[in-house]
Amino acid sequence: MDIKKLATQYANYRADKETLSSFLHFFADNNGDLKYLNQITDKKIILDWNDLLLHNRQIVDLVQNNTHSYLNLLYKIIDSINTPNDIIMKHRMERIKEKYPNSNIADILPSALMRDYTVCFLPQTSNSISIRQIRSSKIGHFVTIKGIITKVSQIQPKLAVAVYVCDSCGSETYQEINNKQFSFLSLCQSKKCKVMKMRGTLNLITRVSKFIPYLSLDLQEMQSDVPEGSIPRTIPVEMDYNTLLTYFEETKKMKGLHFDVKGDLVNDIPENDPNSLGIKPGDSIFLGGIVMARQTQGLINEMYIEGYGALPYFDQIDTKKSKDQNIPEENQSIDEEKANQIIQNAKMDPKSFYTPEKLLKSFAPHIYGLKDVKKLLLLSLLGAPTIEKSDGMRVRGDINILLVGDPGIAKSELLKYSLGLAERGVYTVGRGSSGVGLTASVLRDTLTKEYILEAGALVLSDRGVCCLDEMDKMDETDRLSLHEVLEQQTVSINKAGINVSLLARCTVLGAANFSTRYNKKKSLEWNTGLPTSLLSRFDAILLLRDEKDVEKDKSLSNYVLNLHLKEANHGITEDVQQNEEKSSYRDSFNDIQSVNEPNIPLLDKNDLKRFILIAKTVNPVLNTKINQQIKEAYLEARQAYDRLTPRYLLSLIRLTLAHARMRLSNEVEEIDVSESIRLLKVSNFIQKKKNKIAPKYFIYNEIIKMANNNDKLTLPEIFNFLSEFSEELVTNTIKEFEENGIWIVQDDILTVLNP
Repeated sequence: MDIKKLATQYANYRADKETLSSFLHFFADNNGDLKYLNQITDKKIILDWNDLLLHNRQIVDLVQNNTHSYLNLLYKIIDSINTPNDIIMKHRMERIKEKYPNSNIADILPSALMRDYTVCFLPQTSNSISIRQIRSSKIGHFVTIKGIITKVSQIQPKLAVAVYVCDSCGSETYQEINNKQFSFLSLCQSKKCKVMKMRGTLNLITRVSKFIPYLSLDLQEMQSDVPEGSIPRTIPVEMDYNTLLTYFEETKKMKGLHFDVKGDLVNDIPENDPNSLGIKPGDSIFLGGIVMARQTQGLINEMYIEGYGALPYFDQIDTKKSKDQNIPEENQSIDEEKANQIIQNAKMDPKSFYTPEKLLKSFAPHIYGLKDVKKLLLLSLLGAPTIEKSDGMRVRGDINILLVGDPGIAKSELLKYSLGLAERGVYTVGRGSSGVGLTASVLRDTLTKEYILEAGALVLSDRGVCCLDEMDKMDETDRLSLHEVLEQQTVSINKAGINVSLLARCTVLGAANFSTRYNKKKSLEWNTGLPTSLLSRFDAILLLRDEKDVEKDKSLSNYVLNLHLKEANHGITEDVQQNEEKSSYRDSFNDIQSVNEPNIPLLDKNDLKRFILIAKTVNPVLNTKINQQIKEAYLEARQAYDRLTPRYLLSLIRLTLAHARMRLSNEVEEIDVSESIRLLKVSNFIQKKKNKIAPKYFIYNEIIKMANNNDKLTLPEIFNFLSEFSEELVTNTIKEFEENGIWIVQDDILTVLNP
């Protein structure tokens, strides 16, 4: 039978009240302390569903399916135990006792006015649902959803209990406010006014009325919950700010665990300002609350969440896709201990070990070739450990990649595939993206008339991946917003009196086409139309050209034709194909790759996601030998190649550490450095050599020019003129050409024989 029907037909509130009362009075934690009885004296009481489940499993279903009714029971139980700590409330209660000695205070003062605490419910992260799963049947139910905050209002006082005083009889009238749409009372309905037949006017006294800190936010569903081709759904949330204080406390506890907390939320709250808003657009959270409905126009109602608790969202494996792999369905992250165990088991069993060859074959197997491109994209998803110093210095570990090339090279397809492997990310196209759409915008709320922040694509991709396609089609003013994000990984907003810095710690994967036909004699800036300041912020820029090559074209045609031939020979319907998607995916590409490549078993997307989560827990370190190797490679590249900035050194370090992560190694080896150098050589950073002659020929030309005016030159004069070169280099050059009979040197005098 349906649980909702059971809750409505067989609810025994008297027995349930006793059950909840015993739970609050006698439930003890692992240390034997009365957990909730000690909380009652605090300003907030945090109820954990797991504790209630241990106490009485049946009561959990009843509370979650009729939350408001059972919340009132909890308030009544706590009111009978708790005494107000507010001095003004104590004086008011004493005055009422003196005035009405035979009456119960609860019959005169509304209980909501006397409460100085808040009841919070921790979200059930193990039973969370997506925003898309919320239906009208969920109205009145407690649900836990996960999502990304896209818009946050300022903290404002919300009227909870209005207190009026009659200007005729002086009696107080109380009005509980449970809805946004209400009317203020105007006429006094006290017995004194009725007996004296007066029409007393009520005046609102804000000083003694009760206000609660209130905020609203918009929660957008996670990228992993959005079906392909669908628009992410958003649901408004209204909540008491006191329930978010629980969020910050739980975040502090979770900071001590190994999984990755999405956003440094606690650090953003100044200790001397407890009322400061600590959540920002772009933060990912688990939110627990009651699904409610409110009227908008006519018979149309809008659903929203009345929030009662929140927790930071952490990386986890999709439990729905894990059933086929016997992964536990508990909502848990891959912590460091579990990751190390998996890695050790993998090393003992080579068959299940994630080898680099298998990973590269499994990355976008439907796209032919482009091995180096795929490897760089895989390394960008793994990233390098972020360095954060105690003095506030931060060196990003995210690897930014830019793909530049001719149309039809599968640039967009590679970006979308990479996005599908990320736990969190946003895909956007250059022409359809504005500067504020990429970063953040300041809007005015239609209801409160206040300015609020709404996150853009880069902020929503915090701790994830942001794919920017068609970057060459973006307006120049919109591209300027990318400079800060690509290096500092922050978005600074200074508008309408709002000065804030939002976090955008994401990997940026970009794609652009050539502005015209590619010209080898021109620079990359000329070919793409992108400024140097923007290009230098990418760790690797890959040129993908569609050049005519008979052998490559033959291999590509065989690959594509075999793919279509394989699908045609299956002859199965779409429904059957969906049921056999996993096996056909592996079998078809294993067969296709055997045309030109050795047959290596492929991993599916969920296997790759799992590997990325595991690899991110590995923190490789550099040693002295590796540091020297990286230093020599950097110095050699600076001397030999043009347009090479110091950012090349950081890019080389990031790729080296990411390659060590791909091997699941805690120590960097020489193969990691050599492979990173090779990958950067195929990028545009060092694609072109300096268009300059060798130094010795430059010295020769300058000496010949000097000899046109005077056949005899003194060596000090030559050294002074060529001071940009070392004296040793100039001396060796002079000796070399003297041996060839170009000039002679006697007593520090150089004489050109045939000037």
